[in-house]
Amino acid sequence: MRHAALVALAAGLLSACASGDGPPLRAPPPPAPAPNAVESERAVNEKAYGEQVLGMAGSLKAEHLGEWIAIAGGSLWPANEGRTLVAPAATMEEADAAARREVPGALHRFVFRVGEDGDEDHDLGGSEVPHTLGVAFLGAWEGRAALGPNVALILDGKKVSTRAEDGRPFVRAALLPPAGDGGVEADWVLSTGFSGFAVLPAETAERAGLALWEIPGTAHIDGILQKGDCRRARARIRIPAAGGLVIDMPVAVWPAR
Repeated sequence: MRHAALVALAAGLLSACASGDGPPLRAPPPPAPAPNAVESERAVNEKAYGEQVLGMAGSLKAEHLGEWIAIAGGSLWPANEGRTLVAPAATMEEADAAARREVPGALHRFVFRVGEDGDEDHDLGGSEVPHTLGVAFLGAWEGRAALGPNVALILDGKKVSTRAEDGRPFVRAALLPPAGDGGVEADWVLSTGFSGFAVLPAETAERAGLALWEIPGTAHIDGILQKGDCRRARARIRIPAAGGLVIDMPVAVWPAR
């Protein structure tokens, strides 16, 4: 009797499933989103930096301070003939060319001078503007930049900033990659409370192609109205009002929001 009852129960369940009267079948889970390609390459290059660069940081600084290294595709460039050791280049252009030659389709790279990589800390002051220039930006002009009345920016004797209604100076400038084409114009506030060169949104960095020009390390930004851990990158800033003057410098990139 018990066997017959079990058979009848199983038959009833099969009949219910076939007729659609039973519990609905659970839909398969949606496929996981494809990982961001830039993020994936960044993770590979960060691993190479941690294992290869930091592992010989002492000898690199002793023998190659100020020379250039690129990390692309999880490897360091330029390399020696046997591709067993990194051979830092004398110029950024040489390191860039080596990386482009070896990993032409890279979506992310680190390109940096030995000794400039690593974490750094900056006070931001009271700026709430996403695009902010700091006092290191002024110093990078090597005496060609000065602050005039009302903190106006003077370059080569010419005023290149405008004054906002709240009295703060703003500079119209284009952010460009260190080499090649591209560029994004924005209005930047000049903040004497910011100790760094420049800080900018992730969207601006993406449009300027700075994923190919990142510097290993984190810029810790501490401000009254904004703070956070930023990626580091290299960029050029061009100021049209100063006759197109361009300066190359490291920048901090806010996390994507």
